[in-house]
Amino acid sequence: MSTQSRTSIVFLLCVGLGLSALAWVSAMMVRLDKAEADAARRAAHEEQVRLALWRMESALSPLIARESARSSANYTSLESQQDALTPHVKLRFQVDRNGDWRAPDPMLAALEKKIGNPERLFDRMETLSEEYFVMPPVQALGNNDPSSVAQQQQAFNVREWGQRTINRGFQNRALPDAPSQGWRDDRIWEGWMTPFWSQDALILARQVRHGDREFVQGCWLNWETLRIWLLEQIESLELTANLAPVIEPKNAPEVQSRMLAALPVMLVERPSSSPGSLPPVSQFTRVALVVVWTSALGLAGAVGLLLQQTLSLSERRAAFVSAVTHELRTPLTTFKMYAEMLAGGMVEESKQREYLETLRSEADRLGYLVENVLAYARLERRGLHLPEDPVEIAPLLRRISERLEERAAAGDMKLVLEGPETVASLALRIDPTALEQILFNLVDNACKYAAGVQDSRIHLIVKSSDAALEIRVKDHGPGIQKNEAKRLFRPFRKSASQAANSAPGVGLGLALSRRLARAMGGRLELIETEEPGACFILRLG
Repeated sequence: MSTQSRTSIVFLLCVGLGLSALAWVSAMMVRLDKAEADAARRAAHEEQVRLALWRMESALSPLIARESARSSANYTSLESQQDALTPHVKLRFQVDRNGDWRAPDPMLAALEKKIGNPERLFDRMETLSEEYFVMPPVQALGNNDPSSVAQQQQAFNVREWGQRTINRGFQNRALPDAPSQGWRDDRIWEGWMTPFWSQDALILARQVRHGDREFVQGCWLNWETLRIWLLEQIESLELTANLAPVIEPKNAPEVQSRMLAALPVMLVERPSSSPGSLPPVSQFTRVALVVVWTSALGLAGAVGLLLQQTLSLSERRAAFVSAVTHELRTPLTTFKMYAEMLAGGMVEESKQREYLETLRSEADRLGYLVENVLAYARLERRGLHLPEDPVEIAPLLRRISERLEERAAAGDMKLVLEGPETVASLALRIDPTALEQILFNLVDNACKYAAGVQDSRIHLIVKSSDAALEIRVKDHGPGIQKNEAKRLFRPFRKSASQAANSAPGVGLGLALSRRLARAMGGRLELIETEEPGACFILRLG
């Protein structure tokens, strides 16, 4: 397995681990955000429920107070009081232990059927307040560390119910000396007005003692009209709720937290359209997650791209070192061998000039290679500094063309300069050395890759338009294949094997030429032509 493959696997594992951790944190963040929003929603809803219960309690206070304040003597002539009944009171009644009922005749039979045996009614009245209105133990509801927000809210509602119970005066233990329960005079004792359900009838009654006689006095409440009236009190709260009787006393917190203190009635909420559904994620959390994930993915992509570029550059540089080693070995071997032969007198005098010419050619080749490498390193390190004053193009091209003609002639090629008159008055801020190096690299490549073709011309076409310079270098060789053109301008693109099996060079000349062109504000491109061969175009200005 290559170093690049191992590095890629380690990088992908690290990215996967990091993204997994980020996904877990994001999921926790979403869950906490939803839980917080749900808790806030529940708290707001519970506040609405508490407000609804207080409103109904407040509305019931006058009714309960009037009945509690009614003297026991008022029950002796109930028939004459029927016209004074409110819409929420069906009738008032009185009964003793012997079953002697005092109530309006038209409704007496229905009342007896609802209440049943009077003796059991007396027994029930004695324990009724103890059964219905007993506060839960404080330690069970006052826990400072509730298991959930819902339990904490429920405990608070139960305490609220207990407080309402005390405020209404129905908690015997809390208010043992309440003036509404006790001796009205030396012979009459009146108990608490206590609400309870007898079958489906809502009764509000109390125990009364006249000397040695005991009575139960109270009224039969009209539950239907009372329920509608109470619900009207909370219409503005927009609660989807109803009122339901609590027939048997229940100490369960979920019942007491919704129960009225004045009546054995609880608020029953209708189920929502999506029960148990959590609220959506807040806008802040969504934006935060998008920013975090975008940043994380962007960072992972940037690190991956940087790592890939670094590995690629490392491999290209390794290939470049291998190719340079090969390119250096050939001229150095020639130098050593020819120098030894010349020094040892092994070369005939007639061939010495040929050997010296070969040494000069190899020296030029070596110098050209070193010059490109140094120029590329210098350009990467500190860039290119352009002269302050524009440079005249015509004399510069005449000077450069002499060197280019020599290079073409060395490769049995012919340089053809076309259109120099078009730049006779053109001057640009360019680096003359950089321009010369670009054109020399292009002509050198044409000499190497188009060598041996029938048409040995290398065209150097010069044009000027709108104070800009355009130079084309074209040969009549085999041209450049499309798959090779994609990586033509990449530095260090040749390996040792490619350098050995192709024309001399390490694949740095074109990369250097393009960078020099860009440093001067121009561009160097390979263009397609209808004629065979390669054509490069340099645009400056």
